[in-house]
Amino acid sequence: HDLIQPGETCPLDEAYCRRTVEIASPLAVQDVSASGAIADSAVETFGLGAYIGARIVLKNETWGTICFADTEARDVSFSDAESYFVELAARLLGQLFERQSYELEIEEREREASTNEEVTRAVVDASFDLAFQVGPDGRFTYVSPTAEDLLGYPPEHFIGRSFTSILPNQETTATAEELYEAVMRGETLEREYFPLEHKDDDRVLVDVRVTPLYSGDVPPADRTPADITGVQGMARDARGRYTSQRIIQVLNRVLRHNLRNEVGVISGYAEMLQKRNADENAAYAGKIVEASDRLMTLSETARKLEANLDTSPETDSIDVVPIVARTAARTEERYPDATVSVTTPESAVAESA
Repeated sequence: HDLIQPGETCPLDEAYCRRTVEIASPLAVQDVSASGAIADSAVETFGLGAYIGARIVLKNETWGTICFADTEARDVSFSDAESYFVELAARLLGQLFERQSYELEIEEREREASTNEEVTRAVVDASFDLAFQVGPDGRFTYVSPTAEDLLGYPPEHFIGRSFTSILPNQETTATAEELYEAVMRGETLEREYFPLEHKDDDRVLVDVRVTPLYSGDVPPADRTPADITGVQGMARDARGRYTSQRIIQVLNRVLRHNLRNEVGVISGYAEMLQKRNADENAAYAGKIVEASDRLMTLSETARKLEANLDTSPETDSIDVVPIVARTAARTEERYPDATVSVTTPESAVAESA
């Protein structure tokens, strides 16, 4: 039919299937001229004498119709078998289109997920010197392109290899394996100055953070260690900061050593002046000795602080009220023109190192 071609359209009121889209069962019209189910405008436009059609349903909504027609009216009514055939064809088409729609939706979601993953990876890669993912078998499944700048190998070199392949020795490997097992139990861990091995056998120190990767099908509130599919790690090159800290530590030690030596010299000469002079100069020399002693004490305190900086202090319970009282008394002795007021409870116990 010239008017029934792919891409042709007409208003629904002028179509033979106007009534078909409104009912659940097939519409069968033996003789269109004797039926009120087909609009006169449709008959005038298309001139069809017999019609049978059924509604195609997609996701519980009318998607369209499948129709059979003839220019001539039929002498006999459509049989049940013919009606069943049309209804079956409509259902099969509905299932087909629904399946296609579902597949398209899945493809779209996969594209979106892939895009989101690429965006996330791009952000991570731009924020860290190394980003990686390790599967449940302990082998790399993703390594960022920045690995080549940090470790000397292109990212594809690591894929499928054990994460221990980038570690320099057995001690580091044992530590890394413990970290991996802890993350696979659901922990998120961070380590400073963790050593990795460069292609040229150099050691690269990084600050690393490792977190568990969970299955995307499980809501965050329902996640358990059984849902962990691997480990994700991000690392930053810490060599510059490590070197700077080492230099500062060395300079501090040298400074303290020289300070102690020079203060010792000052204190020694001040004591000699104090002994030789009984006048006002002796009092000045005494002040110099006192200041030198304070500087020596301060230097020793700094040395102890540095020595204990990386160790966990042992704490003990102590009543701070007597300490406050003694400090106030010493302050009044040192500054007789000042008035010190102290208000404390009878006892105030604190955990102190």
